[in-house]
Amino acid sequence: MRRLCDALREELAGKGFHGGFALHDNGLMEDIDPDHMTLLGELLNEIAHNIIRHCPAGCEFDCSVMLHDDVAEVTQYNSVTHPADKSETAVSTRMGLGLCRDRLLHIGGMLRTEVEDGTWMLYARVPLTHQT
Repeated sequence: MRRLCDALREELAGKGFHGGFALHDNGLMEDIDPDHMTLLGELLNEIAHNIIRHCPAGCEFDCSVMLHDDVAEVTQYNSVTHPADKSETAVSTRMGLGLCRDRLLHIGGMLRTEVEDGTWMLYARVPLTHQT
C-alpha cells in the first residue's frame, strides 16, 4: 500500500499537481481480507486519476490513508475553483467513484463526497476484514 501511495504521488507530481498521498499505519489486525485491500487500492487509483481528469494542472491536493484496527479511512481534498482543461484527459480506469461506493457499501464500508467553498472533499471507510 505504501508503494502504491508513493507511485500515485509521483505520477501526480509528474503531471504538475502539488500535494501528498500519505499513508499512516496506526496498527492493523493481521487477518486482512486481500479483496478488501484490492478495493482500497482501486479506490486510491480512482482518486488519483480523477485529480488528473478533473483538476487543472498545478492544482493542490491532499490524500491521507489512515490504517487502524480493521479499517482504512481515506480523506482527500482538492480545489475545484477552475475548470479542468478537458483536452488533456487521463485514460479512464472504468471504475468510477459510484462503483467504488457500491462495492464499499456491499462490504460494510462507505464513501461520501461533497463540494464546499470551492473544495472537493472525499471521505471513505474501507473495512479490511470481513464484518460479522
